[in-house]
Amino acid sequence: APGSILFDNTWEDYVISGDAIRGYTGLTKRGTGTVRFLNSNTYSGPTSVLEGTVEFVAPQNIGPVNVYAGATVVMQSSQRFKSLNIAGGLARFTSGGASVLDLDAITVIDDGVLDLADDAMIVRSGSAAAGRTLSEVEALVAMARNAPGGRWTGPGITSSAAAADPRGLMTLGVMLNDDGTGRPVHEVFRGVDADAGCVLVMYTLAGDADLSGVIDAADYFRIDQGYLSGGRHWRDGDFDYSGAVDADDYYLIDAAFLAQQAGYGKSAAPIPEPSCLLWAAMAGAVAGRRRPRRSGS
Repeated sequence: APGSILFDNTWEDYVISGDAIRGYTGLTKRGTGTVRFLNSNTYSGPTSVLEGTVEFVAPQNIGPVNVYAGATVVMQSSQRFKSLNIAGGLARFTSGGASVLDLDAITVIDDGVLDLADDAMIVRSGSAAAGRTLSEVEALVAMARNAPGGRWTGPGITSSAAAADPRGLMTLGVMLNDDGTGRPVHEVFRGVDADAGCVLVMYTLAGDADLSGVIDAADYFRIDQGYLSGGRHWRDGDFDYSGAVDADDYYLIDAAFLAQQAGYGKSAAPIPEPSCLLWAAMAGAVAGRRRPRRSGS
């Protein structure tokens, strides 16, 4: 039935299990305590986290989630929200790289933070709004990655896993799931169906232009084409979100490719492995390729 559930807990934490919350119900969280959901719920009303922490242990399929200043949402598994709206608060994954945040829309304002850690996100904006959504998500990632205080220290969409990478080769890649003809690049992304109107975000190696989970010849083709055509997106080869494909991006893809060959990073999607001879040929080409002069990263 329509209505709203209020949790107002400061001195103790609540653990919710049992029957799912369904229907048009909404949820409001007040107080500095934690509410932990062990069950999966399917209600369509808003979840407003005003204070404290809401922790989703099990997957949810719920309406808009709003996270305000001083409040936190913790996600331990894949989640489906109608939208995620962070106004000064924090939403973060702690699932260890196995999860996807599936949304129709996202906003992050007032120094709010979404920490994808080593997980992924799909924003289903639809083809008509996909270009605008791509630009907005790229700007939020760039704000976090290229912060004045150091990489991945800013507000926006960040990755604590990338921030902890000592070599700076792991990052968040952002791309529109359109191959240029209106067909999806990935019909299934990290185990979730995706169409051409989706914006995809994934923790991966800098240089993984197509978000396949590895750096290969297709990614070198993308950056070369992006450099020649003045591209300015991740899929064009702008791996540092500077707004242009330049020598710094070539440095990143070369360093990440060679590190990948030594076992660095991880593949986020199962793909056919090239032969050893092909990998050796690519490594030799990387070592000997001529590239624009690097100005510093």
